[in-house]
Amino acid sequence: LYQCDWSSDVCSSDLHDSAAAKAATDAEAAKNAAEQKAIQDKYDGLIASADKKFKDKDFEAAKSDYNSAIAVKDEQYPKDQIVACDKAVADAKAAQDSAAAKKATDAEVAKNAAEQKAIQDKYDGIIASADKKFKAKDYTGAKSDYNSAIAVKDEQYPKDQIAA
Repeated sequence: LYQCDWSSDVCSSDLHDSAAAKAATDAEAAKNAAEQKAIQDKYDGLIASADKKFKDKDFEAAKSDYNSAIAVKDEQYPKDQIVACDKAVADAKAAQDSAAAKKATDAEVAKNAAEQKAIQDKYDGIIASADKKFKAKDYTGAKSDYNSAIAVKDEQYPKDQIAA
């Protein structure tokens, strides 16, 4: 049985079908909105976690969370942050390598300085002995010590003393 409003050419059966279709459309829209909200909430949670890890310089964990966020919602921000994570890791490694190289260089410089000091101390001791023998007119002993000093460190002073 249909009720019709002949003035508007609309029957109650048509109205009922139209209302049912609208209700189904509204329900589908609500379902889609809820799904989109759940996706956004999950994405936002992953981004918040990743950003905190990034701030704390835990770049590998941050990168993992950014990748998870991309899997939930393909956005540019987490992709940019992954690039930033990779750069930060590379920069940290470069700084660490540079610090290690500087430390090795500093150690080498210190070792060389210690070796030079040991050579200088040995030379100074031999020269002191040679000068003492020279003053005591022990020219043979002095010449021997001056030659030993030249063997340790090739300087002009012992050569001049041998010639004297």
